[in-house]
Amino acid sequence: MAFLLILFLIFSLPAISSAGDDAVSRDMMKAARAADFEALRTALELGADANWVGEESRPALVWAAQNGDVRSIRALMGAGASVDATDQNGDTAITTAAHFGRVEAVETLISTRADVNKQNRDGKTALMLSLAIKNVDIAKALLNARANPKIHDQNDDFALLIAARNNLAGLIQRLKLAGADVNDSNTQSSPLSAALEEHYGDCVNALLAAGANVNLKMKSGTTGLQDAIRNYDAEIFPRILGAKANLKSTDDQGLSPLMNAVLYKNLDAVAALIHAGADVNYRNPQTGQSVIEFASRTGTTEIVAILKNAGAVK
Repeated sequence: MAFLLILFLIFSLPAISSAGDDAVSRDMMKAARAADFEALRTALELGADANWVGEESRPALVWAAQNGDVRSIRALMGAGASVDATDQNGDTAITTAAHFGRVEAVETLISTRADVNKQNRDGKTALMLSLAIKNVDIAKALLNARANPKIHDQNDDFALLIAARNNLAGLIQRLKLAGADVNDSNTQSSPLSAALEEHYGDCVNALLAAGANVNLKMKSGTTGLQDAIRNYDAEIFPRILGAKANLKSTDDQGLSPLMNAVLYKNLDAVAALIHAGADVNYRNPQTGQSVIEFASRTGTTEIVAILKNAGAVK
């Protein structure tokens, strides 16, 4: 009987120990979620597993990063937490800290050699997430840590495009210096077209200064000049024209920039293009239509009058 009791205790101890470890690890997880550093430290001292994820599949380090709890981040790292461990969404501590705007947490994680280019399940990096919330300090810290601005996410978005959408003109040159291609694009937009669509004049200026090509056809099928016509802005448009805009270029339908301005019935754009030297007698090689014939069908009487005054003929 005594022998059987000894065997029972021997085989039961690991299970009891495991249950105890899970309990203290749960306490650690609760403390991390609540940003309770003292409770977290106590749990770690009692043997909590710094990499335990529990039922939520979310490491304590990710919770600490979300809360910006730097003391807990350091304690967990000191206890052996994996700095690049991911949660159920593929987010690491540093992508989470960036998403929630936790500057000091991001800096702390960078100092512990967190992978600044690791992508979550959506393909987003910490840099992309910081730009999406317009947190310049975090973006700069990540760029200083060699974050790669060339990475595209699952939606084919990239850092420079996100910066342009959010009017972060002050970061355009910094992103370029880090390796971003100012003329990169996806099938929906480019940094320049995004800035033009939102009428972000400072951002347009920054992109042009960084080398954005207004004549380059993007993956979307349009050029910066065409986008500027579609999203006409009286202050921005002259800057596009002054950036060596090719007034003889055509789109996939054979329309010249002047014809595009006619199509959008924009009197000011038509006048500006004529003043800049656009050919008022250009003829679409695909349809055979002249500019004034096209205007007679799709434009306005005012536009037709301007074209006639500029010497346009059928």
